[in-house]
Amino acid sequence: DMALYLKGDRKAVGLYWAALDLEYEVLPGTEPPEPDLVYDVVVEGISLTSYHRSWTTKPITVAYSNNCETYDPANGTLDLEGFVVDGGAIIDGGSTDLDDFCDSGEYVFQFYPDGEGIVGSTDVEWTATFTPSTDPADGEDINDTNNTAEADHYVR
Repeated sequence: DMALYLKGDRKAVGLYWAALDLEYEVLPGTEPPEPDLVYDVVVEGISLTSYHRSWTTKPITVAYSNNCETYDPANGTLDLEGFVVDGGAIIDGGSTDLDDFCDSGEYVFQFYPDGEGIVGSTDVEWTATFTPSTDPADGEDINDTNNTAEADHYVR
């Protein structure tokens, strides 16, 4: 906590807004420690057919990997979500937990568009996202720029 006392020159001062700029230096030996466990989950891509007839079921496959020859096992969740361009409906493609994950894997969602907010022909924009565990003991994802993949899908 920090407190400040401001004194006016001749009479009481009303302070309605203030900004405090702090400059500091990191002293040698005081840098935060590196995490004990690091991993790099890569959401490699989403595989699907270019179009989909509305009364059929088609798989949507998300490929992901974590190189445990270089990094530690990963913990987190992989989520798949679709956005219906005409109408704005959100399609829950489900999720899978990645616990102590190494190597490569696939998550497959069987998509049947009827009843998903799709009326007529439209595009569906799919997004797959890896969300790391928030528990510090599970380690840290050292590169979060490769945790998302996107793909478009035409439903008629």
